[in-house]
Amino acid sequence: MDVAEIEARIVAQRKQYLESLPGHLKELGDILRKSVTDGDLEPLAQFLAKHEIDVPRDKLEQFRDLLIVRRLDLKDLEPDARRRLRSRVVADQDEAQMTPDYLAAKRAGITPRCRGCRYFTIPPNDGSPNGDKACVSLGTKGVDEACFGYTV
Repeated sequence: MDVAEIEARIVAQRKQYLESLPGHLKELGDILRKSVTDGDLEPLAQFLAKHEIDVPRDKLEQFRDLLIVRRLDLKDLEPDARRRLRSRVVADQDEAQMTPDYLAAKRAGITPRCRGCRYFTIPPNDGSPNGDKACVSLGTKGVDEACFGYTV
């Protein structure tokens, strides 16, 4: 099977998937896609209210990005959504937690990525909440920007 045949199968599978979605999920997909393009979260807020899903207004963008990451029909939007979600996580970290490895990478002009961190696949077992789980088991991907606990 060549690349063209594989791509044709992917397109056919995606079309079949989209056709099988219930109407409200198709509508949500359109709303999510449009909100990324135009930055308007009001249609998403209205959709959620209509379906009695309570999300605080100041969390709508994060919720939108989380939905994008979870949906097969929006995989083309996933990398940017993951980047936005991850930047929020990194922004809330305590700078006192920066490891020497993290600081060295930043000083060298490198953005540390999770794939280079030992905790990506090996749990830190440091007694912290979820300290017995590797980052990948918590949903982190190797391309994500590493946290301040990055340790090569």
